[in-house]
Amino acid sequence: MFKPLLPFILLLVIGCTSNTSHTAKAIKDSTISMDYPIKPLQILTDDEEGWGADVRLSIVKIIQNDSVTQYKILSTYNNKEIGFEITMPAKLSTKGNLEFRSIGQNSDEFLHVLSKLYKVKSDSLKNFTKSCKLACIDLNEFANDKLGAKISIIAGLKEMKLFYESENENDYAELYLNINETERWVEVREKDEEYRKAVLGFLSR
Repeated sequence: MFKPLLPFILLLVIGCTSNTSHTAKAIKDSTISMDYPIKPLQILTDDEEGWGADVRLSIVKIIQNDSVTQYKILSTYNNKEIGFEITMPAKLSTKGNLEFRSIGQNSDEFLHVLSKLYKVKSDSLKNFTKSCKLACIDLNEFANDKLGAKISIIAGLKEMKLFYESENENDYAELYLNINETERWVEVREKDEEYRKAVLGFLSR
């Protein structure tokens, strides 16, 4: 009498198992990963001053979830691939922390290139830091919060100011970092020449 119900019950069980599986997969897949082509390094020369110490590198990978965004930065320069990794909060509200990470030999090569552009020589500048966190201000969010307006005219451009300090006051440094996900590039721009040695210092610790 109850046998006709058995197939129906089995279908319900299978259906529930399948839905649970899809839900678990959706949670796992909440992290989004995107890959892009590598491009040559651009040295941004100041025409008036006649020197160039600011650089633009290509974003080759973006990994993002609800809490963090990770950028893999890699460009070609003199037949070598140079770059590093950046991790930052997915939603940076005015202030936060940004982390530089090494991706191995490519990061060491980037450090050497930056050292040459900065015209700073040091025997200690051999390896890019495994990890270094810097205080960070989103300049657009800061301007919007204080002035009710954004400083950038480019939609989606993240313009940030980074701060590094330690117990040694000579280690203090400021640096600008611009991230454009749409055009897939990152710019490392110096705040002042006097910070060059300190910038190289925290990138090599």
